[in-house]
Amino acid sequence: MWCSGRKCGNPGTSRIALTVAGPGVTFGPLREPRAVQGMLRALRPIDAAGLGCALGYGASPDCPQMEPSGRSVGVYAGMTVGVVVPARDEEHSIGSVVADLLALRDEDGVRVVDDFVVCDNGSTDATATRAREAGARTVRQDTRGYGLACLTALAALRPVDIVLFTDGDRSFEAVQGLRLLEAVAGGADLAIGSRVLGRQEPGALSFPQQAGNRVASLLIRLLWGVPVTDLGPYRSIRAEALRHLDMQDRAYGWTVEMQVKAIQHGLRVVEVPVDALRRRSGRSKVGGTLRGVVGAGVGILSMIAGLHWREVRSGQSTRSPNPRDKGSRGQARPSGADVAKDFCRRFFQ
Repeated sequence: MWCSGRKCGNPGTSRIALTVAGPGVTFGPLREPRAVQGMLRALRPIDAAGLGCALGYGASPDCPQMEPSGRSVGVYAGMTVGVVVPARDEEHSIGSVVADLLALRDEDGVRVVDDFVVCDNGSTDATATRAREAGARTVRQDTRGYGLACLTALAALRPVDIVLFTDGDRSFEAVQGLRLLEAVAGGADLAIGSRVLGRQEPGALSFPQQAGNRVASLLIRLLWGVPVTDLGPYRSIRAEALRHLDMQDRAYGWTVEMQVKAIQHGLRVVEVPVDALRRRSGRSKVGGTLRGVVGAGVGILSMIAGLHWREVRSGQSTRSPNPRDKGSRGQARPSGADVAKDFCRRFFQ
């Protein structure tokens, strides 16, 4: 039986019983109207065809193929937590990523993660099998794209209060995910795991990755007046805020789209130090190939430029004040000299 973290055990809650089932996957039973609405909103980023696939209608070969697995139930600080992992050809690491995150417990020894979905983004190895063996549910999306893999996994994720994103290459410490969840439970809308503020193992990030990260961070500070140190994929966000952002990018612009849109909507964004670990097996999809480096660079920079251009054309302010953070109101933009000094400090450190 399913109930949301805030509503469980509330005898005054009106309830209905509904099960939505399809080939290889079952959503439900969902037992309250709000939960049903939350499920439908979570599917919103996917187009009409994707919505039909996620609900199990039809047998189109374009539909992602769902595979069920065991489900754990947990509540963290009164909030349910779902994990989303996009992965391709990560059979040697995905099992550990899933197992380590599912092993997280709060201070009372209660399991933290309520639902876990891995999107197998066109793997040619046993990535999906290893993920299911470790306890995750999997969905397959053969059209490659980091953002598309995240959107596909979100469409399969059960309604939760917080979504935790990470990669499948075991480049982060699972236990540090608690820091990201604590930040959101403490009032943040989006918590970014910053590898710049944390410790980096030698070889964890290639030079193109570090350089691109610094340039993108500087552009965000220049255009929106918000200090940013990293576009890291290890992050947590309130599900309500995520739906509000209406994520669209299907490639490498996904992470920066989330951060910039959060700034534009006046959400409370915080950075939390996390450590970056060196890849133990396989090859990085971004820093490991020239195609990955170029694709990520173009995707990130074009996303920043596109979001800023649409903002200027619409006549909106460059930064919406956060109604929950009075300190963000009227924050002055950095001067050209400040930006230049910051660029030199970060790029040449």
